[in-house]
Amino acid sequence: MLGTCPITDVHQLWNWDENIIPHCLIGNSLKNYTRHHNYPETLLCHDMKGGYLDEERLDGCEVTDSTAPFIFFHWWYIDIFVYFSHHFVTIPPLGWINQAHMHGVIVLGTVITEWHSGADICKEFLKNEDSVTKTVQKLVNIAVKYNFEGWLINIENKVEAESIMYLDLFLRMLTNEMRQTIGERSRVIWYDSVTVDGELKWQNELNDKNQRLFDITDGIFLNYIWNVKQLSTSAIRAKHRHRNIFVGIDCFGRGCHGNFSLVVIEQFYHAKLSGTNSGGGWNCHEAFMYPRQNNLSIALFAPGWIVETMPSREIIINSLRFWDRLITFVRPHPLTTLPIDTDFSSVTLGQYYNLAEAKMQPFYLASGVFPESSGVHIVLQGSTLHRLFMTNLCLNGDYTVKIDCDEALQLMLWKKDNDKEVIKCIEDKVEGVKNAWNFHAMDEIIVGIGLRSPNCCAILRSFIFRRQLNLGILSKEL
Repeated sequence: MLGTCPITDVHQLWNWDENIIPHCLIGNSLKNYTRHHNYPETLLCHDMKGGYLDEERLDGCEVTDSTAPFIFFHWWYIDIFVYFSHHFVTIPPLGWINQAHMHGVIVLGTVITEWHSGADICKEFLKNEDSVTKTVQKLVNIAVKYNFEGWLINIENKVEAESIMYLDLFLRMLTNEMRQTIGERSRVIWYDSVTVDGELKWQNELNDKNQRLFDITDGIFLNYIWNVKQLSTSAIRAKHRHRNIFVGIDCFGRGCHGNFSLVVIEQFYHAKLSGTNSGGGWNCHEAFMYPRQNNLSIALFAPGWIVETMPSREIIINSLRFWDRLITFVRPHPLTTLPIDTDFSSVTLGQYYNLAEAKMQPFYLASGVFPESSGVHIVLQGSTLHRLFMTNLCLNGDYTVKIDCDEALQLMLWKKDNDKEVIKCIEDKVEGVKNAWNFHAMDEIIVGIGLRSPNCCAILRSFIFRRQLNLGILSKEL
């Protein structure tokens, strides 16, 4: 039953001791990380059923209609993963850290205060410089210990006037300390809730009510009830930092663009939706186009909607359907390190799910590669060429590729040659011959790994791509 636990109050945070954290809860290091400095990012904020679910424990859980897990495949298409709950300090579970880091995705925990109890928490940790310093140091230590990159800060209650200066100090100090400790990949993102005056009033844009809080952090997560004009003015106001604005899009459609009738009940921060063409859900792609038109990043909230509102047996097909609509608006990042060793599983065999056991996923969406209905293997549909991985590798030496598949396959590599992509066939296999290849490369830039099957359907049970071990160092990163 071992698993990561949240922190519920200030004193529990201040008394947190890294020496009692079991090693088995510490995440793997970030790999395959590439930051698109000239393209807006995609942040996924995972808020589902209160968080810390059975399937997120180290030992997993049985799959039933009431415990249907959220299975995420499209890691190569997001840049930041936020684990969200309504506890004061939300520490991401091990499985999510490892899954994200395997695919080059930054992970953030959440610090949230809300309602009257949240206001009391703020009074404690924003009391003076010492309380702020103590809080910041513990949050930095937690991120370092569990091996994730930062925090989403969500203050959903009024902040008293005497605490405003300490809120500024907290955000500035946390941002700076995280950067000094973790490096340029660290992120502290402010949620658009409390204004610079301490008033709880969501702005849905970057303006003079939240500009200062944006300036002293790594970015702002805008509330969902924005309009197109607000995005345009936000982008202009942010100047060169426009990609640090994450425009909120709620998968449940609460106040999102696309609603024809919307009544905002501001006191309780809820939205009453009516009409047949509401935002969110299958219409999330409609909202995606507006941030992208303004070169702004996106924060997609609660994609567990796919599980919470539809039959659990359809999670795979619904996940593919949902993300297929977003392909125009998301930019994939490449795999940059070898070896690759995966059986593509997103679940374990039978009716048992273990997030911590999930393996590396391929390059989905337009690739024509799909998960098998069991979520254990993947299927190549048709005899066309399928780009299994988008990469950015410099190969120099001898390499081995092994694939467990009953069908004969062609191994294809996309080479970068004078800013052009050239497809290179390594070797065609014939029926009855194992799908294994050995080849030599000399300073070749590989931007894709693909397969072709002469038959209409091929099931891949595993895929290994590595530098031959007797040659020492693995493929270097660009």
